Amino acid sequence: MRKNRPILHYRVTAQLFLRILGLTYFFAFASFGTQVTGLIGQNGILPASRFLARVNEVAGPTAFLQCPSIFLVHCTDWELQLSCLTGAVGGVLMFLGFFPSLLLFAVWFIYLSLMSAGNVFMGFQWDSLLMETGFLALFLFPGFILPSRKSLIKTPAITVIWLIRLLAFKLMLLSGAVKLLSGDSTWRDLTAMSFHYFTQPIPNVVAWYAHQLPIWWHKWETAIVLFIELVIPFLIFAPRPARLAGGAVLLILQMLIMLSGNYAFFNWLTIALCISIFDDAFFRSLLPRTMRMKHRFGESNRYWTNRRRMLRSLRATALVTLLILGLTLVNTLQNLSSRFGVNVPVPEAGQAALALIRPFHIMNNYGLFAVMTTNRPEIIIEGSNDGLNWKAYEFKYKPGALDRMPPCVAPHQPRLDWQMWFAALGSVDENPWVVNLAVRLLQGSPEVLSLLQKNPFPGHPPRFIRANSIQYEFTTADERQRTNHWWKTVSDPVEYMPGVSIQQ
Repeated sequence: MRKNRPILHYRVTAQLFLRILGLTYFFAFASFGTQVTGLIGQNGILPASRFLARVNEVAGPTAFLQCPSIFLVHCTDWELQLSCLTGAVGGVLMFLGFFPSLLLFAVWFIYLSLMSAGNVFMGFQWDSLLMETGFLALFLFPGFILPSRKSLIKTPAITVIWLIRLLAFKLMLLSGAVKLLSGDSTWRDLTAMSFHYFTQPIPNVVAWYAHQLPIWWHKWETAIVLFIELVIPFLIFAPRPARLAGGAVLLILQMLIMLSGNYAFFNWLTIALCISIFDDAFFRSLLPRTMRMKHRFGESNRYWTNRRRMLRSLRATALVTLLILGLTLVNTLQNLSSRFGVNVPVPEAGQAALALIRPFHIMNNYGLFAVMTTNRPEIIIEGSNDGLNWKAYEFKYKPGALDRMPPCVAPHQPRLDWQMWFAALGSVDENPWVVNLAVRLLQGSPEVLSLLQKNPFPGHPPRFIRANSIQYEFTTADERQRTNHWWKTVSDPVEYMPGVSIQQ
């Protein structure tokens, strides 16, 4: 006689997901809070108050729909810092297991407000991923507004669990698809990983050692990465044994990326998404046999004591699920059309809906390293009092001094250092904020100087600032042994920004 298939529960899965999401929120808020005044404060590189005032002036009554931020009303340095502190505390509460819907919404909206005000410094893919993930988390325990004794044991909405899995699928599959659809030769000839370790934005010391491995190893790495991102995501929808195996592979990939690079909170957030692939029975199996009977995971549905309330919540989550699935399809079609020139018809109503919600970052496209950078230009900013003798500013984490060990800094994200990496790949005309940085250095802004490791003009700011670009590479093992250097320069300086001054 055929046995009935056991019912899978996801109460522990949902709570573990939310705890890791809370930890991610803490990392994100705490990291940005240490830099916020230097980046977007009144005396920062790109003051948020000026940007938002301009938004209010141009957009008028529709300003919030175009730039959703609480700071549209008022924006000062202490308010920016307080928002980061509040969000970090909210993340800690979530990590400790306190996650009513009001708290989930508060941390989500505060981070959205910072993103809207943060300009180029808050435009990373993991910022958008955090918004999309946090939005789904709002519906994980439908109807759960405030904690009470009657709701200590909660049953998550299975439809939202699947939406979180769908987000994990989209993230991983698009990350692999863009690598092939971009036409980049390094992914197609499997040499991408031979460049990756030294060209990533902020390499760590493990990356230096990984870079020393032979080319055949890097080709295998590249092939494995493409296989994991293009094939393994489909196991998310496979029967349970294959699904669990696929989830394990995705988790291992994130841990390896975390080990060999500084990608802020991205890996933690992706791990949270991958947690949704597992069920309570899996987590119970990880416990010692003597503890399994004491922890009967997911076997209570006492939260749904009110049938009418249950049906109302289920209808709401079903509606949200259908809307998100529809918009996800439209968004994917639109991305293919715009990014790769694929002629795919996109419904006008779907385009209008996406345009309306796009500022809220709840439906995004992903795909890191679509085109692998094969060289590493570094911008060296220098100051001078006479226009003849120049002294270099040192950043905290990006390459500078050749003998400085590549740092391990994640989950903190030094956003100025990251943006300097992007700026080096283009020109100063494409990155006008670099001129703003130069002006703040000429003014001697303490908030901006706090973002740097070394100020060569401690007494007073210089009269001139300029920027040059130099190509960097990792040293070989022999060069490292001979010179004690982790880096080497392989080009002469090229002018990036000519000398500028604010003095008459």
